[in-house]
Amino acid sequence: MLALAAGTVFAGTAAQASVTPLPNLVLVSSPSSTGVYSQTGSPGVGGLQGADDATLAGYCTYDIQVVVSSASGTDRFSSADLRAQLGNGGMYYIPPAVGGLPTDSNYVQAVGTRNAVGKRFLQVDTMVMIPNVSSGIGIFGKSAFAPAGVTTPTMPSNGSNFFDANDPNMTAFEPANDMSLVDAAWTTTVPNTTPTAGTFTIARLTVKNGSTGTFIGRIGSLLTPSSPVSFTYFLGGAIPEPTSVALLGLGLGAVALRRRK
Repeated sequence: MLALAAGTVFAGTAAQASVTPLPNLVLVSSPSSTGVYSQTGSPGVGGLQGADDATLAGYCTYDIQVVVSSASGTDRFSSADLRAQLGNGGMYYIPPAVGGLPTDSNYVQAVGTRNAVGKRFLQVDTMVMIPNVSSGIGIFGKSAFAPAGVTTPTMPSNGSNFFDANDPNMTAFEPANDMSLVDAAWTTTVPNTTPTAGTFTIARLTVKNGSTGTFIGRIGSLLTPSSPVSFTYFLGGAIPEPTSVALLGLGLGAVALRRRK
């Protein structure tokens, strides 16, 4: 079974920073004991994602969140790097195709899409996001933690969930990988639209029960882009008690964007 064994933030000058990661990953769902995926405490959601994809009963979900607390009201979240590597056969959730077409995305999808009956599993897709930004966002490359020689970002692929952007006929798919790695850097080109205060999800990671892994990353802010705040989280060990799971609904403070790799 999967759980948070430790969540340690290596913050550097975090005490002075206006944008900092939470000390721990946020547990969105526990491994299922009933065979039905259900978000813990999520109002109005319950097991709807699992109703639209029964395989979610074999997965649980974590959020990476940041706190924006700019005393001057001018500093904002601007960018993030993440290398989230699973081990021991662990893998990320990939949404199923609907009507023969892939539904997967690197970013949280539009409200009408992810809340539509039959596609509500998109609420717990493996994805990254920018708080409250509806345009001007992009994954611009690999993370700062990728090994030398890696030149492109990596998102989980089963060989049929991402159309090849270089195929003009949109019939070819990107190659499959082992579905155990998220490695990307993302930002917004409209930084003055991100919020100056609040707690926001910037990545949602839905992983197969029993996975272990290490998630390393860093958070950049508008006023101190050259001094990002770093974090490290570890997965594995005993199941924690989800006594204070601070969920963010994807409709609150999450960008409604969709991007094909």
